Amino acid sequence: MVYLTTLSFIASILYSYVGLNTIKYNKKSKLFRAFFLMTLSMSIWSFAGGFTYLAENVEEYSFWNKISAFGWCTFEAFALYFVMVLTQNKYVGNLYFKVLIMLPAAISLFMVLFLFGPHINTPPAIEKFFYTGNFLYNFSYLAISIFIIFQWGHKSDSKIQKKQAKIIAVFCAVPFLLNLIIQVILPYLGIITLPNMGQLFALIMLWGIHYSITKYQFLSIPSSLITNELFKELTGMAVLTDTKGNIIKANRQICTFLNYDENKIVGVNITDIIDHEGICMTVKNCEHLNNPVRFSDVMVSFKSGQAIPFKITVIPLHPIPKMTTGLLIIGENKMIEEILKQKNESISELNKELMAVNEILKNKSIRDGLTNFYNHQYINELLEIKLAEAAETKEDFCVLMMDIDNFKRVNDRFGHLTGDRVIIEVANLIRKSTRSNDYVGRYGGEEFIAVLPYTSLEYASQIAERIRLSIQNHDFGIMGLRVTISIGAAQFDDRLPDSLINMADMLLYQAKYNGRNRVENMLAETRV
Repeated sequence: MVYLTTLSFIASILYSYVGLNTIKYNKKSKLFRAFFLMTLSMSIWSFAGGFTYLAENVEEYSFWNKISAFGWCTFEAFALYFVMVLTQNKYVGNLYFKVLIMLPAAISLFMVLFLFGPHINTPPAIEKFFYTGNFLYNFSYLAISIFIIFQWGHKSDSKIQKKQAKIIAVFCAVPFLLNLIIQVILPYLGIITLPNMGQLFALIMLWGIHYSITKYQFLSIPSSLITNELFKELTGMAVLTDTKGNIIKANRQICTFLNYDENKIVGVNITDIIDHEGICMTVKNCEHLNNPVRFSDVMVSFKSGQAIPFKITVIPLHPIPKMTTGLLIIGENKMIEEILKQKNESISELNKELMAVNEILKNKSIRDGLTNFYNHQYINELLEIKLAEAAETKEDFCVLMMDIDNFKRVNDRFGHLTGDRVIIEVANLIRKSTRSNDYVGRYGGEEFIAVLPYTSLEYASQIAERIRLSIQNHDFGIMGLRVTISIGAAQFDDRLPDSLINMADMLLYQAKYNGRNRVENMLAETRV
């Protein structure tokens, strides 16, 4: 059971880390708080549950089981509440509804703490009630959560929400089914009895939600794209909304005009403030926006009762290419010429900043931080695209797989800082030896890949040889340090991307086997 204990402790650390890093983005958000409660319950369950696997007697097991019950009794309730908040269920703000959601968790926790234990004579009827009720509570809540998420995505017009719903539903269903099989089906069939590992299976769900956060900006609308001080001090209207038009941030000026508190305006729909058909339609169809949309003479009523014409600009935010994750709505007061000039200048600077940050975000998502080459995921995506083009055009297409020889010895002898320097300099040499239309990526630690479109195997081998020689002859400026590289060159012949990479990889290791510091290609031609 030691391995289960170790896994449980690791899981507890992961739950705590993800929960704390999520809540710090926005402590006032109901969604963030609900997600934090869910990860907190899983962290408690995993931490205390790890000790139950090591318990040497009934008393010790009972103690840690009662501690872990604060997690496994409440997790399903917190998960359902999180789903309700995410899907903006109309009952989620009702106190009685919250109590109703938490009631089964409270009953289960009370029974574990006070009706079970080594020195408590629990009546069989109570045991049956607990195990039956707890089973129904656990699986019904998770099933309801999955169903609500599925329905939310199915009914939504938002492409992002549909993708989010699909990811979460799938990654919630997997641990649900695993628990059902291990805890119910296998014991019922008398096949095998395994320890409860629900806290470990839930990591699958956590990974799915985390993937949604990083890939689709799930819990994080990109308000960080706007410099806060600039945003707050804009003299006209400046509002940041989600794809539904719900306000995430508004500057002081518009809050003052509309008599809103800066915190209370959050969550209000922009169409409730600006009653304009064109803006309403733009917000409704914002996922299809690629460029800013401008409106003239939009009347905005202020707390004084005066209606003032505004020039409104709706800017779609694209931290992920071709995916709108929010709107920046800028309003210019047409009655004040000076404010209009200041606003135009601010918008120009803001657009530049947004474009710069979007470019930074894009590069961070596709580039390796050490070499600035494409990262593993993105080079694979490029490879698929270029292979499809090669299959259609019937043009030559090659791939080079490259690996620095005996790199571990470099790290062991000269240190990891020198190892990083070697990787950077090797990357620069590869970059200089390839062409501008080639795509080069860092495939692993000391492994690189070059995608060579419109290239014959013979010419690809020449490029590989050029790379090999440039590295062999390069002076790294450290006495006793000599670096070489082995390369496998493979040509596309209607294989799937993985098969082509496998062929290049096989040739790479053939080069290693044949003595390193050499190029092997599909024709078994060798250059040393």
